[in-house]
Amino acid sequence: DSNALEELVAKDKLVVAPMLISIGLYSNFWGGMSDTFYYERTEEYRKILDRKMAGCFEVPMVHTCVLMDLRHSESDFLTFLPENIPSYPGPRDDIIVFALSAKDRDIPMHVCNDHHYGALMIPLEDDQELETDKQILIYTLMEVTARSDPVAVDPVFSRHLPEPLAKTKLGVDEVYL
Repeated sequence: DSNALEELVAKDKLVVAPMLISIGLYSNFWGGMSDTFYYERTEEYRKILDRKMAGCFEVPMVHTCVLMDLRHSESDFLTFLPENIPSYPGPRDDIIVFALSAKDRDIPMHVCNDHHYGALMIPLEDDQELETDKQILIYTLMEVTARSDPVAVDPVFSRHLPEPLAKTKLGVDEVYL
């Protein structure tokens, strides 16, 4: 969405993220966080993800694509480094550190699903190969196409793509969609 940045700035939130879709139930926010600071699925998560509730919602974690309003002095306390948080209680994980630094300072994090902002790929596990990443990309593009307008290839990348296959009727008289 070419207007995504303007739309997010207009939300006037210190920390705000556009909800990004992906394969299955993966996204760039958490609906809940456990007492041990890890992901916890909530009923609200699914409602936000499926857009049964639309708007901007306070959540315990946003990651991957986040807009921070640095004009607020409170933003100085947001960090991805555990050593910047006195008596840091959580695991050494950058997104958890970021979420806990916001929580420690009572800075709410928001995710907005009022527009189709885009998509993200699920991350590879340590033992997965690059070929798996290619398959995830294909599945992600199919998911995006099913939920919104097809992804257009930027001309900068078109020279890296194979030539499109010739359109056929697959040996039948007509094809109806």
